[in-house]
Amino acid sequence: MLTDPSYMTRLLQSIAEDIRFAFRMMRQTKGLTSVAVLSLALGIGATIAIFSVMYALALRPLPVDQPDRLVEVGRVGQLGDVNLHTYAEWKLFRDWQHIFSDVMAVNFVDEDFNIRSAKQEQEVSGLYVSGGYFQALGVPAVIGRVLEPSDDQADAPPVCVLGYELWREMNGQSRNILGQTILVNGNEFQIVGVAPRSFFGAVIGFRPEIFMTLGAERTYRDYQLVYGHQTPSLDSPYGLLGFFARLKPGESVSQANAGLRILSSEIYTALPPRSNDSTGRSVLPAPLAAHPMPNGISDSWLQNMDVVLLLMTMAAVALIIACANLGNLLLARAAKRQGEIATRLALGATRGRLVRQLLTESVALSAAGTAAGLVIARWGERILLWALSFPDMPLRLDLTWDARLVIFAVSITLACTLLFGLAPAIRATDVSLYSAMNSGL
Repeated sequence: MLTDPSYMTRLLQSIAEDIRFAFRMMRQTKGLTSVAVLSLALGIGATIAIFSVMYALALRPLPVDQPDRLVEVGRVGQLGDVNLHTYAEWKLFRDWQHIFSDVMAVNFVDEDFNIRSAKQEQEVSGLYVSGGYFQALGVPAVIGRVLEPSDDQADAPPVCVLGYELWREMNGQSRNILGQTILVNGNEFQIVGVAPRSFFGAVIGFRPEIFMTLGAERTYRDYQLVYGHQTPSLDSPYGLLGFFARLKPGESVSQANAGLRILSSEIYTALPPRSNDSTGRSVLPAPLAAHPMPNGISDSWLQNMDVVLLLMTMAAVALIIACANLGNLLLARAAKRQGEIATRLALGATRGRLVRQLLTESVALSAAGTAAGLVIARWGERILLWALSFPDMPLRLDLTWDARLVIFAVSITLACTLLFGLAPAIRATDVSLYSAMNSGL
């Protein structure tokens, strides 16, 4: 039957008639429609906003090649700032390690850069990274090239890679930007490439717009107060670098950690001790250890996940309550339509056909509520990001919609339809023709 062209034509025509009738009913009952759409918009908007932030924070994969193969190299049994490393450790780790296919280092200390070109001047977030940063992540340039290990040498000319948004703001996405020179904190850097639009680095919550090498940082960064000492950051004896690595094919985290224990001993033996216990004696730092990076989420943002999950639960409960209230309103309206329903049953309409019609009306209300909810969700996302941000470290997430978020929004719409529409539709069509017709309804 489903393969019969005439049957499919009649089915589509019937559905189109149901949709037209649903919108006609919405116009006739403007009060109920307004209440329903507003209630659903608030509930659906809040739910989608919270889910999109949670999805970007913990569920969306990093925009890099095989993100499940990336690890953060910290220390055994330690979290937070104690997992940061010195530049001297980085050089030995980079040159001596044979455990990983690629390694990279990132300086997290300074995030604000003054960018000045021939057209404008602005403050942007950025990163100093090792020359193999993009290679380790498997991220190519949109135009030009990415940073290379040869750029990360003391005598190399200063070059940079722009983020996609900064490229669009500065040059309107023109390829002529390659080879141009910009001033970064007063120092000249040549633009050699542009990162992909979806790329924001290896850590979720931070979106740099310019990338420069660690070698350039040591050469061009001004002296500043770091941990109470006037010193260039990378020459500081305190750890300021984060290490990341890519596992070799077929290698596990436990296998990498076995190699890191041996490598740690070699590195710390070659370097002067930089830790002291309570007695004043020098002690070696904890051995290096590889920590899996589930979607690149950091420990600081994991602390906020409890808040996000709580808000998600509250929004879901509020949406269920709104659907229950709307179900009661539709039941009340269905009671007034018993005469109409009884007449249609008497004229030959099947109960299934009428249930479909009433569910179509519920779908129309849900679709209108979802459309309005999407607008509220966009505002809610910004408010939620502001609420979750630290004072000196704003949370920047990729909130662009993909197939999974679209599926979630559609699922919310259908779930709301079933929650507040199915019971009234079934109950409204369960009428006695004799009593309904004789009651004068």
